[in-house]
Parts: sequence; C-alpha cells; structure tokens
Amino acid sequence: MPRYINNWDEAASHLGAAERVLVIGCSGSGKSTLSRNLSERLGLPHLAMDREFFWLPGWRLRPRHEMLALISKAAAGEKWIMDGTGPKTLPSGCRGRIW
Repeated sequence: MPRYINNWDEAASHLGAAERVLVIGCSGSGKSTLSRNLSERLGLPHLAMDREFFWLPGWRLRPRHEMLALISKAAAGEKWIMDGTGPKTLPSGCRGRIW
C-alpha cells in the first residue's frame, strides 16, 4: 500500500527491499535520471512512461484507452520502476492525494 515517508533513513530502508517504485515529479525535475540510477542499483526493470506509454513515433499522443491498457499491464508486473505520470493516468480517487 503506498504511503508518504518523510524520513530519509526510513525511505532508504524501504527502497532497498522495494519491487515496485513509481517516481513522480514535475517535468524536468530528474525523474528519469533518478529512475535509471535506481534501476541499476536495485536490479529493477526501468519503464519510462513518456517513452513506453504516452507517445507514439513522431511525438503523437497515444490514445488514452491504449495508454491505460499498457500502464495496467506493466503495473501488474512483479518488479519495476516507472518514472512519470499525470492526473489522467491515476484512478479518479487518487488524483491530488498524498499517501
């Protein structure tokens, strides 16, 4: 169950055992860089939402129903680290909520 952790030591101890990690942040904040580094250190497959789910070749936005199906399939995987998200990728009850 996701939750908010405000203590770096506690966060680090949880991260070392994590099998699913979602890195969220503003555009240009370093989500992809952090995710790639964590992927290497933790041995988790890295999925960049922009590259894997949101965009088609030529920077055409993928239709929402296709995007959500791809995200759902990937999220069902046993181990991953994903970077990036947007309000339309989360269930309506999750938008604007911090765990």
